Amino acid sequence: MIQRDFYLTIGYSYKTIRYRGDNVKIAVVVNDLELSKAGGVGSFVYELCKAFLKANQRLMLIGIINKGENDNDEMTKELITMGASAKCLNTRNQKDALLHFLLLAEKLRGILNSYADGEKIICNVHLKLAALVGTFASINNKRISVIETYHSQYSRYYLQAKITSPLIKKVICCSDSAYDEYIHRFGRKNDVYSIPNGIDMEGIRRFATNANQANQQERDSETTFYSVGRLSRQKNLPVSITGFLRCSGLKAKYYIVGDGEDKEELEHIIGSNKSIQLLGNLERVEVLRRIAKADMVVMPSLWEGLSIFQLEALALGCPMMLSDISAFRQVFNENQLNSGELFRVCKWGYLVQTNNADAWKHAFSHYATNSCLKNEMHDMVMEISNEYDIGVTVSRYLDVFHDVIGG
Repeated sequence: MIQRDFYLTIGYSYKTIRYRGDNVKIAVVVNDLELSKAGGVGSFVYELCKAFLKANQRLMLIGIINKGENDNDEMTKELITMGASAKCLNTRNQKDALLHFLLLAEKLRGILNSYADGEKIICNVHLKLAALVGTFASINNKRISVIETYHSQYSRYYLQAKITSPLIKKVICCSDSAYDEYIHRFGRKNDVYSIPNGIDMEGIRRFATNANQANQQERDSETTFYSVGRLSRQKNLPVSITGFLRCSGLKAKYYIVGDGEDKEELEHIIGSNKSIQLLGNLERVEVLRRIAKADMVVMPSLWEGLSIFQLEALALGCPMMLSDISAFRQVFNENQLNSGELFRVCKWGYLVQTNNADAWKHAFSHYATNSCLKNEMHDMVMEISNEYDIGVTVSRYLDVFHDVIGG
């Protein structure tokens, strides 16, 4: 319901996607078919699959885990309505999948062979469980070419990644930093590509225009900051929350959307302070409505790929306050207005020392007390977002696929 309602609201606006070659049979393999509950990776897979279908490609979506709600996932149902087929290997959980991955690989091989029906197909795998099962399903099968989309930071699955990497035909990394990381971690340079994630930028902007018109009377007099994502170690929210709490007398609110294992710790840090609110999980439309009228998005992450929420914030023209990590530096480390020891100000937002709460304190205060920066940053953010349209992304994917099919 979340994503389906959202895309029914904004529509899809990207132009017909052109690429060299005929249409391709594509099997997209994911950990499970509940894409709407799979965070940023699930959102990107949904965007990518819709774009494949818009480009008249033949598509099968395959999940490994069945948690009992696959048939009700609105993202998956929307893709089926558009013409995709969907299959599930029906293992109960990730632990069982890892224990029985060879049996699952054999089951997947049968599904892929039936789908291929004598043709060559692309098996595009996302995340390491899917990569493990998909890779072993393709061994000694010339019709199936596995192409992995690398979403960064697979430290928990390093061994299985080392096993699968040499067997995968090509690797598509979701950002330049993910590309550098992949080469460094797995020692592979050939047939590795950097293709940034993308979203429907024009549709998001149309949504933003309508939301801003509706929200003109709703804008807060206080500066509003938002963090969105799983409350986990990766998101590093204790440092930004602590920094915000150290700002005395600041006319600002900090809203945090999401749930996760760090919730109790964050509640303890916040205590009785009313200027920070944990909002829990919100429907996607509501999140985007809030970001459309927010003053700044805050991402103090320890690591990231190129997140879909980050791209949505760009399309909505919302400046960003980001941790000074390689993924963010490579995308945004241009057009600096000034540089300091604690944070750097750029036309699109801020890069802040990652684990320094005082740095976050000074960055919050600097932005909240400099209203002239807001319009300037908004315009620059809109310019940057043009590079990350899903039409560009899927055209580059299809070029890679065609090279494999035609090779």
